[in-house]
Amino acid sequence: MLRQNADGTRFAAGAGEEVAPAAGRRRDKRGSRWTQLPAHDQWEAWQHDLASRPQPADLAQLARSPGTHPLRWAVPDDYDARPAPRLLKRLTRYATRKKLPAGVVQSLGDWLNTAVAARSDAGWALESIAWCHLLPRLATSIAEPLWRALYETLFEAIGSAADSAVYDEPVRHQLLNAELPLTLAFVLPELQPCRELVLPASSALSFGLVELLDGEGLVCAAHVEHFRGLLACWTRCALLDDAAHWGSFDDDARAQFACLARQALRLTRPDGTLVLSRGTSGQWCPELIQAAVARGSRKDRRLAKRVLPDKDAPKDDRPAHKLPPPSVYSEWGEVCVMRTAWWRKCPQFACLFGGQRLRSELTAAKHTLWSGDVAPQVRVDGQLLERRSDWIEVCWHTDDDVDYLELEADCDGPWQLQRQMLLARKDHFLLLSDVVLGPQAAAIEYELRLPLADGIRCEWAEETREGLLGNRRSLCAVMPLSLPEWRAAPAHGALQSQGNVLQLTITETARRLYAPLLFDLVPQRVRQPRTWRQLTVAEELQQQPREVAVGYRVQLGRAQWLLYRSLAPRRNRSVLGQNVADEFVAARFSRDGELDQLIEIQ
Repeated sequence: MLRQNADGTRFAAGAGEEVAPAAGRRRDKRGSRWTQLPAHDQWEAWQHDLASRPQPADLAQLARSPGTHPLRWAVPDDYDARPAPRLLKRLTRYATRKKLPAGVVQSLGDWLNTAVAARSDAGWALESIAWCHLLPRLATSIAEPLWRALYETLFEAIGSAADSAVYDEPVRHQLLNAELPLTLAFVLPELQPCRELVLPASSALSFGLVELLDGEGLVCAAHVEHFRGLLACWTRCALLDDAAHWGSFDDDARAQFACLARQALRLTRPDGTLVLSRGTSGQWCPELIQAAVARGSRKDRRLAKRVLPDKDAPKDDRPAHKLPPPSVYSEWGEVCVMRTAWWRKCPQFACLFGGQRLRSELTAAKHTLWSGDVAPQVRVDGQLLERRSDWIEVCWHTDDDVDYLELEADCDGPWQLQRQMLLARKDHFLLLSDVVLGPQAAAIEYELRLPLADGIRCEWAEETREGLLGNRRSLCAVMPLSLPEWRAAPAHGALQSQGNVLQLTITETARRLYAPLLFDLVPQRVRQPRTWRQLTVAEELQQQPREVAVGYRVQLGRAQWLLYRSLAPRRNRSVLGQNVADEFVAARFSRDGELDQLIEIQ
């Protein structure tokens, strides 16, 4: 935050030192006689100089974006609820006009009247930046008192978001502490107070990049919904920095910014929207993503042709081993995105597990199947099992065959919940399973609810318990492996749809429970024969109950797999003629009947 000494000099709050003008600032080629805001009797000369000097380039010109104006990239989700939701669109239309419409005076007066009350809103911060870009043109279009009131309001807003707000309101913090002061310095470089804003604004910009990203450009789970807004803000700051040659990014921030484009591609759905988002800030904005990718590497631009919704983009047939890994996991950020490959049509699974909240999303055949909160509800002897800890990662593994993430949370009792997520990259299926572990036998009631995306419906088989998820066509098959395949067989649970929710329920009296769902992500395969069998697990020639270990044989079309999970402490056991001593095994049957390991977790 900027504060002012009695002599009018400004300094960064907490530093206690005067902010020196940064070296190398660009000034008007003719030079300027103005270093401070002119007095009342100099107003006409100030107006004349502002009108006759070259106008600063607009953001749209800097971005070379003929479409959506950069200030309307990733507008906050709640912006439409503001008193004048069309104001930002109007202001960006005025950006390059020499003469401003008469209505802008009334709009400015109304906006200034609500400035104090609205300052805590990210939408207001965006409007502030839009007004700031118009400052030189407004000097010849509105009365002097109104212009001075706007100038003072913008100065008062700069730095008004405390440093702690970067964690709670990251977009607002960066708009007010970084982009707004840089914009003021860009449009009025004649004035020394404006030039002096560059140094603290650069510090705030670098602070935000370093604090909000994991070191490789990936935002944490709590701020994924703000990712596009932050990307837009940082990209606009980079455009201003390039034009003014300030050097606003320190080395750490520059390294983070260089990684943003690739992470933006990983966090993009096939339709261009942001994963796990529903608001306006996550909508498809090609100008924003293209501007970010343009600042990335040559590899990022190749990847963009593969994953962005641009039918006219040429296809890149470069071998997969020459491309970066398509999946990403951040332990610090508590974010995981699994992809089978860098292609728009390929399956994608995203998981956010910050705090006690667990969210995930599955995409297949370019359509989102479900998205939202997916933490299970478990009752033990009729009492809801409350979680006492955050979800934490206990295993992450990725290779050419699978991406695998396992999470764990402690509950009352002491009981424990575990979540397994396995995406088979070559075989194109997702295994989503929960494990309930307890200290003694009890009546366990398990329920998992997957919020289906808009337009996705369930079609259920008449004789078996599998279902098909799709819209106008079937996109994915889902199988409840812990339940018998045939509906005629008695079952201790059910897989069904209720409205826009896919629901799995299991009721069992035991110490431990395993609840797996397998999703076949190949649309061409969902109409082919499929089946699953629960296998006998033996230890020292004795059959083991389900609360000790479980095994399944799954067939999709002509391909078959073996899945095994130990719920009790792992020991040497046998399943389907195979000796296993691991906690979890997934293997594929080869054509000659041998098992090829996909993954084994000890």
